[in-house]
Amino acid sequence: MNYGTQELHRNRGPKALSFLSLTAHDLIYAARTGKGVTKSGTYQGLAFSHSESMILCDWEKKKSAKAASHEVLDSFTKGQQEYLHDVHFHRLLKKLDTSERTTTTWNLSAWVEEAQWDILTNLLFGQDVPKPMRGNVLLPPELVQHLVNSVSVLGSRIGFANPFFNIRHYEETGNNHATETAESNAAKDLRRRDQVSWQRIDRRLAALGTGTMNLSKSGLITNLTMIATVGNETTPMAVNAVVYSILREPVHFHHLREEIHQHFTKFEDITDEKLQKLPYLNACIKESLRLFPPITGTIMQRVSTGTVIDGVYVPPDGRDRGVLVEKYLPHAILANDISGIVEKIGPDVQKFSIGDRIVGQSNILSGGPDQAGLQQFCILDANFAAPIPHHISFDQAATFPVNAIASFIALFSSSGLDLAPKFLGHDLDYVNEAIVIIGGGSNSGKFALQFARLAGFGKIITTAKIRSDGGQSLRDFGATHIIDREAADVEDQIRAMVGDELLYAFDTVNGASSGGVSHRLALSLLSTTKKGSLATLVRGEADPVIAATKTAGFKKNQVLGVSDLHQELAAKFWRELPGWIENGELKPLDFEVINGLDAMKVNNLLDDYRDGRAVTKTHVHPDDRDSIFE
Repeated sequence: MNYGTQELHRNRGPKALSFLSLTAHDLIYAARTGKGVTKSGTYQGLAFSHSESMILCDWEKKKSAKAASHEVLDSFTKGQQEYLHDVHFHRLLKKLDTSERTTTTWNLSAWVEEAQWDILTNLLFGQDVPKPMRGNVLLPPELVQHLVNSVSVLGSRIGFANPFFNIRHYEETGNNHATETAESNAAKDLRRRDQVSWQRIDRRLAALGTGTMNLSKSGLITNLTMIATVGNETTPMAVNAVVYSILREPVHFHHLREEIHQHFTKFEDITDEKLQKLPYLNACIKESLRLFPPITGTIMQRVSTGTVIDGVYVPPDGRDRGVLVEKYLPHAILANDISGIVEKIGPDVQKFSIGDRIVGQSNILSGGPDQAGLQQFCILDANFAAPIPHHISFDQAATFPVNAIASFIALFSSSGLDLAPKFLGHDLDYVNEAIVIIGGGSNSGKFALQFARLAGFGKIITTAKIRSDGGQSLRDFGATHIIDREAADVEDQIRAMVGDELLYAFDTVNGASSGGVSHRLALSLLSTTKKGSLATLVRGEADPVIAATKTAGFKKNQVLGVSDLHQELAAKFWRELPGWIENGELKPLDFEVINGLDAMKVNNLLDDYRDGRAVTKTHVHPDDRDSIFE
């Protein structure tokens, strides 16, 4: 099966891959029964017998069928070897060792196929999610290029695996299916079509001559130890693409499994009407077809320049797969800082009117693409939006939502530092307290400085890169002490100011995306004799060595700055935001603008973020007429 196509393609050259179409009906039937099915139903239960998982070995170079089976297993990744060994290996070897050589190829492919389909069925309807399989072996790039240039794949059942399979039987036994006894009409028809398929391909191969690579039937078998299967059998190819495209995040299979179980208990339950009501399944299918666009009658190759699908540019090998799923598939729309003019309001909305200038945060977790910003119209939750003060622009207003709410929640929610300052209606006074903000020069850090000043902290200490202004801009945001982040004695400088009394630290920049140890500086600065609190925006585990020194304990929380997750506190933020701006207590940040929905510029910007380059907050104007944003 084609798990790992992208990785194999990058490492080994062009991947021969072709499929035509897929329906949700096909996918569920295959998952429920472990069988293939074509739309006509003629080959029901037989569609997989000679296609995707067919693997051929050059038996003349092998000492035994057992040795050949080991070569097959060696071509799999470690994870697949473990699965095959645990579940099928001994039965596989027993079957091969007791078989005649003329039947070995069939038995080998059947057992490998059974292992693959057991895994697919287990993924959708079992308890465990096994590791991805990467079973297919690539054709040499030169051969693929010859085939692409010279061979057309024609007809409903024409591919390369089946004809190659038949070659071995032609040459070794003189007949097509030595092991078949009583053929059904469907099987006979399938065999007849395969013979016709091979005759067509044979004519094209013969026309190529015998250049540097012999492309005759016997030459292919002699020169290639293993032959990757290709063809245009619709269901197995497309199912494989679907499985691969969502296997990268195993939790996706949990969602898919739950959705299918909720709607179907047996195959007879499946109807077209019900299938239309399975959003996650259909999103996965659409996404797989985007990643592996179907092309009729050819062998597909990925192109180095990317492609355009439905008017949308898709970079080669895709990008950032697995980041946006479920409601965001197949068309993920980005951007969560929204500002604009109200065009329409819902029936229960009282705080806004048509024509109002507003700013808000989209619900990135459950709002779906309708709430995202890279489009000319979007929907916002009125509870998480605010009027824009008259003296600031749309772009200035759009610097607030995500970064400001993230810092606000980190400082004042119970899942963050749990501060209770007077400006939010509480009675705690922090004038004699210190707070350390790691990354004060970041966008979230700049808002954290401003909120710390609103909270009344006596010392607001931040680490940052010292710019040409000597840190004056950060002082304007509220910092009382700025420590050069590149100094060798950062911790010593801060210790000299806070001693062992620091109770509050907020790390806005550091983290370990894989969940490793991080936030060492912030954690080490917390008091060892009093219980301190650390809030972070990026996940990472506490260093156990540093943690052991905190004899009074400490609290560490990662904060996700999403209004919908903190509705009561976020509602207060959005109510008060216009006043804070008008009073000068919160200042907008610097920004740059991309005019128009320019995918290349947006992708370059995302790459800058990903690669850790310095980035000024960038806004995209979906309508490139600048006048509407003035």
